[in-house]
Amino acid sequence: MQKKLPRYLVKVASSQVKQCLTDLETVYKYKIDDMTYIQATDVHVIENHDDHSELTLITCDETGEGRSIVKASFLKKIPTEKTNQSIIKVMDKK
Repeated sequence: MQKKLPRYLVKVASSQVKQCLTDLETVYKYKIDDMTYIQATDVHVIENHDDHSELTLITCDETGEGRSIVKASFLKKIPTEKTNQSIIKVMDKK
């Protein structure tokens, strides 16, 4: 099944090769490796891997039959107080 990824997902993934997440104590950096479109029944994409840490973002398409997937590899974690302030400002936007 070949479908286009949602425009907002492509913009987020292609505008910044690295993505950051936080739990308000630590910032976790990830590098985007792959963006794909799959059937809703392809649940294997959320299986854990013992050999590496990865982030998988999943969003439904308009019909609910397909899913857009972004996979990213874990790079590092940084305590919030040691994180570059420009990253904190971006993450703090509402």
